[in-house]
Formats: sequence, C-alpha cells, structure tokens
Amino acid sequence: MKSHRLQLATLALASAAAGMAQPRATAASAASDAVWTRSYVGSYGASKGDIKWDRRFLPLMRSSFPQHQWFWRDHGTFTPLPQLVQVYLGVPGGVRLDDNRYVTAVGCVPHACTTRGMLWIDTGTHPAKLIFVAEDFVDSNLAYKGPGNLLWIFSSSQLNWQNFPSQFLSSLQQWQSDLMASDRKDGEAWISEKGFLLANFVEPTGQIDVLAPSVLGLKPTSTGAKQ
Repeated sequence: MKSHRLQLATLALASAAAGMAQPRATAASAASDAVWTRSYVGSYGASKGDIKWDRRFLPLMRSSFPQHQWFWRDHGTFTPLPQLVQVYLGVPGGVRLDDNRYVTAVGCVPHACTTRGMLWIDTGTHPAKLIFVAEDFVDSNLAYKGPGNLLWIFSSSQLNWQNFPSQFLSSLQQWQSDLMASDRKDGEAWISEKGFLLANFVEPTGQIDVLAPSVLGLKPTSTGAKQ
C-alpha cells in the first residue's frame, strides 16, 4: 500500500510539473506570433487604435529584437530596442496590410516628428519576422560629407543584406516616398530631399553591415558604403 501511494504521489508531481511547464511554452509561442497585428488595419488602410499600446506589442518586440542600439539615449542611458520601437511609433502614422500578410506600421518621435520610424512584420511566418527601421539625423560636424539622414535597420531574423525580402523593400521605398510627400506638404521638403547618407543594418547577432541607400532602392546622398 505504501508503495502504491508513493507511485501515485510521483505521478501527481509529474503531472503538476507538466501542467506548470505548458503555460510557459504557450506564452513564448504567443509572444512571437503577430497575426493579431492585422486587426489594427482599417478597411481603407486607416489605423484602428494605437498598435504600440496593445498588451501583446511589447512582448512581441522583446521576443524579436535581442540587439542593443547605440544611437538613442534617454537621460543618459541607451533605450532598450523593444522600447525604442514604441518611441519611434510614438505619434502613430497608420498601419497598412499588404497581400493579407505583411503589416507595416509607421510613426514618428513625439515632439520631434521629423525623426520617423517604420516597423515591418511578416505575419505569415512563425515566429513572425520583423524589421524595424529608424531615422537618425547626421550632423555635418561628424565624419560624413554634409548633413543628412542615417537609417538604422534591425532584423529579428538572420538576413543576407543582398537579399532583403522584396515585400520589405517595397514598404521601405513607399515609406520614403510618403515622407518626402509629407515634408513637401508641411513646407519642410529639405528634411527628406537630402535622401539618406547610409544605412546601418544590425543583425540579430549584433553584427552591423553598412549599406548604401541604393542597395535598398532609396534616394541617396553621398556615401562610401557597400554597393
């Protein structure tokens, strides 16, 4: 009888352990799923609410972007990349869906809306594949030829810089076109007419590839980056 009770207790403990482990696996799986982002796209491309404050948004960013960033400080400290995505989408500019699969969310930094960001999501893969793009202004006093805009590009998956997804490049090029049109409308065409000096592509490992804008099909200025 004692042996039988011991067996039952062992089985109960094993069952409880399995039950405790299951929610963790489910939570990790849910955090990397991005199908829910499609619900923020309206029938005419207008955003339904603010995607960055959805309770699933930050867990998705944390599961997708392990990289550090070295260009944006808040009170002297570099902002973690998942939170930086929220900063760059601070003033929402809309959410678009292409091919019922690819979500593109755009926005700008509050009180500095000439600094813009774009988040591209392939919701058709699991885990979802994300690419975050952030503008950074380059001062003419730095070691670049004149003022201009610098791009930081962060990918959640390993990518060959010579073979970016065509759907991402299309969204990126449309984003620049929209920025230029918006700046002209606001009388600030000089901001985006400069084009981009270069782009820093940061892989999940933290490796940085410096790219010429032409690699991405973007309007360039002057750069010695990879062609």
